[in-house]
Amino acid sequence: MLRFFVLFLLIQATLFGLELTPPVQRWFVVPWTNALAQISTAIVTFFDPNVVAVGKVMRSTTNGFAVSIEAGCNGVEATIVLLAAILAFPAPWKHKLAGLAAGIVAVQG
Repeated sequence: MLRFFVLFLLIQATLFGLELTPPVQRWFVVPWTNALAQISTAIVTFFDPNVVAVGKVMRSTTNGFAVSIEAGCNGVEATIVLLAAILAFPAPWKHKLAGLAAGIVAVQG
C-alpha cells in the first residue's frame, strides 16, 4: 500500500507539474479544450442548430449566450488523477490500459 501511495503521488506531481508548463498548455491542453468545445457543440446542435464553437467558447447565434470551457472544467486534472492511480496500482498492463481507456471516456463523458 505504501508503494502505491508514493508512486501515485510521484506520478501525479509530475503530471500536474508538466500540465502547467507553457509547451504542454500550448500543444495539449488548449487543443484538447478546443476539441472538447467542438464535440460538445456537435452534440448540442441536435437540440439547437444555432450553436457555434469558437476556440473554447460555445455560443448561441440567436441570443448571444455563451459558455467558456476553462481550466479545471475540461477534465484534464481529473484524468491526471485517474492516470496516476491506474499507473500506480499493481496490475497487469493489459488491465491498466483497459482501465485508462474506459476511465478517460467516462471522465470526458
